[in-house]
Amino acid sequence: MTGASDADAGVPVDDWDDPPVGYTADRLVPPVMIVSDHTDDAAVTRVLLEFSDPVAGRITVHPTPATTGAAPLAHDLLAALGCAVARPSQERVSGVIPSWQAVKAWVTALHIDQVIVLRAHRLSAAGLERLVDLRLYAGIRLVLVIHGEGPYRLVRRLPAGTAHQVIRDVGEVIGSTSRTKPARAAPDSPTELPPIPDDEVTGFRAEAYRSLAAAEFARVDAVYTTGMAAACRWMHAMPDPGPITADEEPAEYLRSLLPIGLSANETKLGTQLLVNGYSAHDLRTLAAGLLCVGRRRDQVRLPQRFDDTFELQRFLTELVSDSPTRRHTIMLLRGAQAGCLLHGLLIELPRDLFTAAGPGLTGAPVTQSVIARIRSGTASPVHAAALATALFTGFPTAYLSQIPTGALSDDGALLALGTDSAPRKWGDSARTRHAFAVPEPARALLVAARTFLQLRGGAPDRALLSAGVGAAARHLNGTAAACGTALPPPAPADRHWHITIQGWWVGPSLHRETDWTVKTRWPQPWVNPQ
Repeated sequence: MTGASDADAGVPVDDWDDPPVGYTADRLVPPVMIVSDHTDDAAVTRVLLEFSDPVAGRITVHPTPATTGAAPLAHDLLAALGCAVARPSQERVSGVIPSWQAVKAWVTALHIDQVIVLRAHRLSAAGLERLVDLRLYAGIRLVLVIHGEGPYRLVRRLPAGTAHQVIRDVGEVIGSTSRTKPARAAPDSPTELPPIPDDEVTGFRAEAYRSLAAAEFARVDAVYTTGMAAACRWMHAMPDPGPITADEEPAEYLRSLLPIGLSANETKLGTQLLVNGYSAHDLRTLAAGLLCVGRRRDQVRLPQRFDDTFELQRFLTELVSDSPTRRHTIMLLRGAQAGCLLHGLLIELPRDLFTAAGPGLTGAPVTQSVIARIRSGTASPVHAAALATALFTGFPTAYLSQIPTGALSDDGALLALGTDSAPRKWGDSARTRHAFAVPEPARALLVAARTFLQLRGGAPDRALLSAGVGAAARHLNGTAAACGTALPPPAPADRHWHITIQGWWVGPSLHRETDWTVKTRWPQPWVNPQ
């Protein structure tokens, strides 16, 4: 890849101190399509601009007049993706290299599969080279449209070995994409639920029925039943505990014997003492006898501890990840408790859900409209992801800055974070970390940030959001102001409600796979009210 061209004179090559990494393209990509618009027909330009739709996986780029360099072209691509390039220096995407890395990150995360570039005959060699490189990296369909001249001069300027196809009918471009336009989510317009009781799960629904008018109860019960149905589906997908095998590590189960609240190092040392003091056979016997680990539920004395708290946190935080208000969250959680109890699993939640912090209770709802506002106010994937994460987690900025890249799951749906005040200190055990589900609208932003940092050569332990937070939250506050978004009051991570939850097997399942709640995918009652 070449450096800055004459057209990019005065533009920094790179805003970052660390060198970027190279990569090897190993995918088969469609040939570059060159559309020849001999008559420079304005209707062709209009049709292709109207065809642009990032939600459907395609964008049309109209390069800024009087610019031919690679950096301005990258900024035009970012604008076509719905991003704002109003503060490139502050976001460190003004240079040629980081601006194109941002383009690659967004194109990949947003699943863009077709990029159409108008006025391609005016592009510099560096700009064409960057576009072909983007095609190889992301596997996109690249369409170059030339106006008022023949295609062969552009063909000669393409990088050597670039497969291409010349066409003259714009209809072939519009019909070349196989993706259909997905249905857009309805605007979020939730209304607050009526006051709900402060009761435990065993008497919660009955008290709501007694205290609310029929219409009000119907509204809250729709949310409650959504949580209950989700829990039933989750429980039916969960395997029953199997026997301990010889190759399983009993020390992992013994962590549950230690007091709750110990640091990761204290838990490790305590477990090591047990391992050093007992034989492997004795440890398996101890784990099976005290925790009922390794026996089926119909063969054990109940209650028995549920030993996958991390998976329980994942389920509950995902359930409330798009909850619009605290009351909606409490109704969903109480419904989930009831659904799990039907399957013999008692979930212990904090008593003070009306004042507790954590997913669905503090932070701010992150909807498609919020994400669109964030993307329309920033160009850097890292800055956008930092703002989105600050909104849906409500974490203090010091904690946000330390979240490692490796904490994000491959699909961007989950953050695996440390249980204390430092998200890096979790090691490799699920018992020393907690799960925090990422709301679906925000996942593309976090995936784009990770992709950007990987292009920068970032290791899994590199901070994912630090560059978007900045010293004393300077960058985060600037991004929030640019996007017109208020940051929620922070709540320490170790005070979030899902950190302290526990599960206990208390009886056999009373729910069958044929029950109606298992087969039903309930709509969100706050988005599609009945």
